[in-house]
Amino acid sequence: MEERNFTVERSQAYYKFELIRAVKEYKAGAQVSYNVPKEIFDELRRESIIISSGSNEQGQDYSLNPNYKLVLSNRVISLIGQKYKTIDNKFFIRHATSNNKPQLIKSAYKKMNSEKYNWFVELYDKNCIGSTISFRINEITKEFIVDVSFNYEVKKIEEESVNPSQDNDTVVLGINKIFYGTPGCGKSYKVMSEWKDELHVRTTFYPDYTNSDFVGQIMPSLDDAGKPTYKYIEGPFTKALIEAFNNPSKPVALIIEELNRGNAAAIFGEIFQLLDRDDTGKSRYSIYNPNIIKELNKNVINKPDEEDFKNVYIPNNLSIIATMNTSDQNVYPIDTAFQRRWKFEKIKNTFLKDGIEATQENCDKEENFVSKKAYVLSKMYIPGSNTTWMEFVTELNKAIVRQHDATFSSEDKQIGIYFLNEEELAKTTSDSTDETIKAFSEKMLKYIWEDIAKVDPESWFDGCDCLDDVFDNYKYKGLNIFKNIDFSESKEEAQYGESL
Repeated sequence: MEERNFTVERSQAYYKFELIRAVKEYKAGAQVSYNVPKEIFDELRRESIIISSGSNEQGQDYSLNPNYKLVLSNRVISLIGQKYKTIDNKFFIRHATSNNKPQLIKSAYKKMNSEKYNWFVELYDKNCIGSTISFRINEITKEFIVDVSFNYEVKKIEEESVNPSQDNDTVVLGINKIFYGTPGCGKSYKVMSEWKDELHVRTTFYPDYTNSDFVGQIMPSLDDAGKPTYKYIEGPFTKALIEAFNNPSKPVALIIEELNRGNAAAIFGEIFQLLDRDDTGKSRYSIYNPNIIKELNKNVINKPDEEDFKNVYIPNNLSIIATMNTSDQNVYPIDTAFQRRWKFEKIKNTFLKDGIEATQENCDKEENFVSKKAYVLSKMYIPGSNTTWMEFVTELNKAIVRQHDATFSSEDKQIGIYFLNEEELAKTTSDSTDETIKAFSEKMLKYIWEDIAKVDPESWFDGCDCLDDVFDNYKYKGLNIFKNIDFSESKEEAQYGESL
């Protein structure tokens, strides 16, 4: 793993530093370590936070100044065991002779042959590959805090914001983010590609979805003896909370599909207050919900500060990730106060990556496409025609923007590149069957008639007075049923090197 350069900003009250693992994989028997960026090492020496404590053929050792107390965060303790909370743990950095790098070296700690140094041996073996170790120095309490996290942000924390009694286990991670775009543009694909390897809880909003479905509710059940009873069933929000608190060093996501198909304000209810986050990603405010508190106290193994929960808040490793279609496709509008608490990212509705022109040469290379699926779909054909799916989507979306007066909208009605799947398209121009033509008509042509052309169907379809006419005429005329759209233009533009 390449080392990164850090700008370490000094505060009179508080520092935050970061380390990067020196090797990508741990191999038994190898001398493994964490590299300490030189500017951090120099800062620690200059401020006499670490002092020289001896040397040998391997290098010069620097131990923690006796004026500072080594503190292992709750996240570290959860990884290596509760016994290390009562041990007088020791810390040192070795400025290695072999590579002239300051490092935390597992073998060096192990050779000390003392339980006071064994905490780092345990931590290295049990910490997650790709995660980081961080230092935080509290100049008020004279604590040197060792923590673990994913991708710490090196930043200044003002003195007045530091409270020695507060939890020191802070990590800039959790966010509220909405991915939005046209139907079928790849919102869910984007979310799952980013979170498929991480812990996540997934749910989908719909018009009848309630706060009880989201948070949890008491439901009738049968006990072990078969007698009727009542049991609290956790909703996805509560499940995600428990997952996050039980895995404080790992990112966890609550994924909400189709956020605006349900009444989001009513579904979130009082949880709306928790969406305000501080600089570390933790809820700025908390709420009292006895049912959630009871579930947290029952199911969370390593409680923060080893105390029962008294209030509910979103921890800084829990992100809430949502998807929604653009505004004109909404079932329920999202009000301004709700939107203000989210980050937004529009998913571009393109087959090709940014900066790649749609020439024939570029379209023949899979690496130029946003995904393998996009490449496969681009080569497939509209059933009953010699037009590819990529050509069809490109020209239809141009027409939607061009004829916005006849659609009552523009971008909101565009077709996503994943709107149809492989089973609904033809592999070749001669591969069409009555079944594939019918499937295309029932899904694609129906959507165009009812959603895009409903205001002025005559400006879109030639000689069609109803949806049945669209289906019947397509069997004989193919894509020529459309007015003012020449799907051959995409072929010519690609052939002569013009951008689609």
